[in-house]
Amino acid sequence: MRRRRVTPLKKPSVFSPIRPKRPRMKKSFRIHVDWMNVWIVLVLGINLFLLTSLGLRHCAPKREISFSVRATKPPIASEEKGLPKREIQKPEIPSKGISFQVEVLNGCGIPQIADHFTRFLREKKFDVVKAGNYENFNVTKTLIIDRHGNLESCMELAKVLGLKRNRVIQEIHSLYTVDATVILGKDFRTLSSWKVLEERIAKK
Repeated sequence: MRRRRVTPLKKPSVFSPIRPKRPRMKKSFRIHVDWMNVWIVLVLGINLFLLTSLGLRHCAPKREISFSVRATKPPIASEEKGLPKREIQKPEIPSKGISFQVEVLNGCGIPQIADHFTRFLREKKFDVVKAGNYENFNVTKTLIIDRHGNLESCMELAKVLGLKRNRVIQEIHSLYTVDATVILGKDFRTLSSWKVLEERIAKK
């Protein structure tokens, strides 16, 4: 049997130091390839989604939208058609008259006396909106009460009834709904308007 020759170990020299071996780097090529595949799949999926959605929109049937358009042009004049021209009637504007509303109240207790004077004042073009009884029947003198400061109209009302000017008093307040209040007292027979009414009642 041959003996193997054993080589002695070499001692490191001063000029050739022993360098430690570097650890080998693991290859990361496989990892990079996997991430690239993921990004490629995502991009392709987004592109396919966009293409299919756009294709479906274009292929979908279009709805017909109908608009009702009103004619804004003026109508053709009747003279062009050989017909007589019609006159355009302008709307009537009501006159701005001042409304003067009156109420007639029975303060003497005679039945239907307020109704008789209401008819008389309406014939004289006064707007009587209420006829009724006063809070009591102990009024001795007929009065006209100005509620809204229309003193001139109240004086005209007194003249029609046959009252003196000193029988018109003022109690102005914004809560009153009428312009004047006529309170018939027990002296209504002395009024000139009652003489006219008495003749009418006698004829009936």
